[in-house]
Amino acid sequence: MGVSQFIAKRGNLYKYLSSIGVLFAGTISAQLVYLVGSMVITRLFSPGEFGYFAQLMALVVPFALIVTLRMEFAISLPTNETESLVIFYLTVVFAIMGSLVTLAIGFSLLETDLNYLNFLDPNLVTLGTFCVFLTAIYSSLTYWNLFRARFQSIAIARPAQAAGITTGQISFGVAGTAQVGLVAGHILGQLVGVTVLTRSFFLTSHGPRGQLAELTTREIVQLSKSLLRRYRKFPLISTPSGLMNTLSNGLPVILLGATYGVAEAGLFALMQRVVAGPLALLSGPFLDVFKEQGAREKREKSEFSSVYLTTLGLLAVVGLVPALAIATIGETLFAMFFGEVWKASGSYASALALMFYLRFVASPLSYSFVIAERQGQDFFWQLGLLLVTLLVFIGPLFQDTALLTVTVYGYAYALLYIVNLGMSYHAARHKTSP
Repeated sequence: MGVSQFIAKRGNLYKYLSSIGVLFAGTISAQLVYLVGSMVITRLFSPGEFGYFAQLMALVVPFALIVTLRMEFAISLPTNETESLVIFYLTVVFAIMGSLVTLAIGFSLLETDLNYLNFLDPNLVTLGTFCVFLTAIYSSLTYWNLFRARFQSIAIARPAQAAGITTGQISFGVAGTAQVGLVAGHILGQLVGVTVLTRSFFLTSHGPRGQLAELTTREIVQLSKSLLRRYRKFPLISTPSGLMNTLSNGLPVILLGATYGVAEAGLFALMQRVVAGPLALLSGPFLDVFKEQGAREKREKSEFSSVYLTTLGLLAVVGLVPALAIATIGETLFAMFFGEVWKASGSYASALALMFYLRFVASPLSYSFVIAERQGQDFFWQLGLLLVTLLVFIGPLFQDTALLTVTVYGYAYALLYIVNLGMSYHAARHKTSP
C-alpha cells in the first residue's frame, strides 16, 4: 500500500469515526434524558396508563411507515441535490395524504368490536394520527440531513426531541391527564425535533424550493415519475417488509395487553422505553453513518463489505456491556430506579437480553439490503419475524404466564437475528455490475 493510499484510508476511517462521534454525543444525551425522565414518569403514571399509551404507539409506528411508502430511504441515494429534493417533497405529500387516510381508518376502527383495539377512543385516534404525521416528517428530514452530511443537526434534534417528550409527559402527568397526557407530551417533543431539522433543511436547500426553482412544474412532475419508477422497490418491497418488522415489534404490547391485562402491556412498554429504546438510539449513529458510508463505498467499489465489517466490529463491542448488565441485574435496576411496582419490567428485560444484543448488532447492518437493492431478501426475513411473533403470542408457542411467553419470544428472535446477520453480510459482499 502506497503512502497516499494509507493516508486516504486513515482519513476515511477518521471521517467515519468522527461522524459516529457527533451522532453518538447527541444520542447519549437523548438516552440520558429518557432515562432520567422515566424515573419521574413512572411515579406519575400507573402501568395501566402506560400500557394504553404503548398500545397506541404500537399502531402509530406502522402507520407512519406506510404513509411515506418508505420513499424517505431514497432521499440519500441520488447523486445530485435536485433529485433528492424531489424525493423529499414526495414523502411530504405522501405523509399528508396518508395521515388523512389514517384518521379515517382510526375512526372507522372505533365502530368495531375488536378486543385488541378496545383501548382506542376519539381523542387517542386524533392525537395518534398527528403522531403518525410528525413521525413521517421527522424521518424524511433526517434522511435529507444525511444526504447533506448534516450529522450535527441530527445530533441536536435527538436530545431536543427527547427533552420535549419528557418535559411534556411530566407536565401533563402532574396535571393528572392520564394516558392522553403521555400522547400529548410525545407530540410536543416531536414538534421540537421536527423544528430543529426543518431549520437545517432550509439552510441546506437554499429555500423551500432550492434547485427546483430552476425547473418547470412539468419537469418536476416528469422527474417525480422517473424517480418513483427508479426506486419502486421501496414502496413495493421495503414498505411491506418494514411494516412486518414494526408489527413484529408492536404486536407484543397489544397482544400482552389483550391477553394478560393492560398493566402487563405497561410493564413491557417501560422495559422497551428504558432498554429497547435507548439501545436503538445507541445504535442509531452507527446506522446513520453506515447508510452514508455504505452507499458511498457501493458507488465506488460496487460492494461495501469493508464498511460492513468495521461497523459490525464496533457494534459487537459497544453492545456487550449493556447486554450483560441487563441479563444479570435487570430486576434490581428497575426496582431501584422506577419503584417496586415496575420490578417485573426488569424480569422482561433479563429474559430478552440476548435478543437485545443481537438486535443491536444486526439491525443497523440490515440496511445493507437497501444499499444493495436486495429488498426481496429482507422481505422474506421480515415475514419470518412476523410469523414467529404470531406463533408465540397467539399460536402453539403461547405460554401460561406473560414472562414465559416473552422468554420464548426472546430466544426465537435471537435465532432470527443470527440468520439476518448472515444474509446482510452476503448482500454487502455481492458486487453489482457498473
